[in-house]
Formats: sequence, C-alpha cells, structure tokens
Amino acid sequence: MAMRTKADILPLSDILPLSTVHLAAIAALETALFEHPTSAAMLARFHANPACAGFVLIRKDQTPCIPSDQMSDAVPDAELGDIAAYVLALNSGLSADLVTIGTAPSCQRRGCGRAVLDYLVGALRDRGVQELMLEVALDNVKARRLYTAAGFTTIAVRPGYYRRAGGPVDAVAMRCDTRHPAP
Repeated sequence: MAMRTKADILPLSDILPLSTVHLAAIAALETALFEHPTSAAMLARFHANPACAGFVLIRKDQTPCIPSDQMSDAVPDAELGDIAAYVLALNSGLSADLVTIGTAPSCQRRGCGRAVLDYLVGALRDRGVQELMLEVALDNVKARRLYTAAGFTTIAVRPGYYRRAGGPVDAVAMRCDTRHPAP
C-alpha cells in the first residue's frame, strides 16, 4: 500500500480572501482553539483595516478531515462553519505581522494551516512585503514546528509575555523573509 501524504488527505478546498461573512466562524474557531481568543469585534476591526491581509481555506465537501470518532473533545464542525483554516496579518509596507492563524480541530495535522500560511506568504511577497513577523508562545511546540518548517527563524525571546492561568509564558519572536529569491 502506498504511503499517504498530507496532500492526499487535505479536503477538497479553496483558499479565498477573508470576507466579513467568515468572521463569525473564525471567532468561533478562535474560541475553540485559544485560551485568549481574538474576539469577533476585534476580528472585524482588523478586517476593516486597509492593511489587513487575510485568507480562509474553505472546505467544499463539508466533511470532517478526520473521522469524528478520532476527535477528542473538539467542538463539532457544524458549529464552526466550513472553514478548515484561516490566517490574518497586518501589512505595514515592507513588513507584515501575523495576527492570528488557526485550523479547525478536525483538520489539524492535515496541512491546512501550512496551506493558508504559505498562501499568505506568497500574497505578501506579491505585494512587495519583505518580511513576515510573528510571536508564538514558547510552550506552543506544534505552532513553532509549523513556523520553522515554513521558513521562520527565531529572532528574540520575550520573557513572560503571555499571561496564563498557570503563570507567564515567554513569547518567541520569529521572522520569515518573504522576498523573491535573487535570480
């Protein structure tokens, strides 16, 4: 039997520009995914900003990426809409900052997050952006692996940046060069 790759199990989908119709589903995903989610009102303010660059990966088939009996305590997809993954950044000219990225619980570890991140990097590159910056919690190992695999490098650590119930957590500042490679 041939080995399956993430591309083989990625749902039939499209990556589309972020629209106001996506904001409620993204807010629901933020609540399901993060201890301190970005609120619907804040997402709307980001989206209204002319510097916003955001994309969603929409499932066409409306089926979970993995069987529901393999999900643990995840919010049912029906409550989260048809968004498999999303990403939002603010572009300030030659540099952009990643604001938020998330993947529906049933689609995690299937390449969806990487797909929207790569799409964002390409879109920013096409707009002349030279770097994409982000901050991620030191203890968020999965996200840090994703970013490293996508070409981000660590540039600094901010001690105690995130406030959590269990105490402060350091932030890792990361950077990705988005410029076109020299010929």
